[in-house]
Amino acid sequence: HLSIRRQRQMCIRDRSYASEAISRIEKDSTCCVSDLLRDTRADAMATFAAIRIQQHRFQEAEMLLQLAHDAHTQAGDMEQIVVDLVLLSDVELYSGNHEAATYMLLEAENILKDECDPSRHARRDKLKSAIHQRLLEGFGEGANFRAGACHN
Repeated sequence: HLSIRRQRQMCIRDRSYASEAISRIEKDSTCCVSDLLRDTRADAMATFAAIRIQQHRFQEAEMLLQLAHDAHTQAGDMEQIVVDLVLLSDVELYSGNHEAATYMLLEAENILKDECDPSRHARRDKLKSAIHQRLLEGFGEGANFRAGACHN
């Protein structure tokens, strides 16, 4: 259920990316299409990683997320970097590495606070809520942590 909702959100977001890409190409014919393909590929890897987390295939999810995170970092897509970090924290938490999960969530929170302008990053509040929910659920007494809370 949550992965289907996430896929739908990604499709809606990708539509706006496609129209932005077309505008960039129309304005600047030297615009590098490979950059656009790299960004789309990185977004797809993050989506597949979220599915792998739901399937409890954590090694595959971590590999996909590391690749996506590297590409998003190179592209400077701060909002998507936050998503990557939140999903990586899911992998770490499920793997029993609470310290690494906490570190990633706090890093994601700092990026949201310092580098994601609310007027440009529509999902900022939702991501902030997902981070806080994970911190409470993942580390609270008797909490039943579940992946995909970010995709509600």
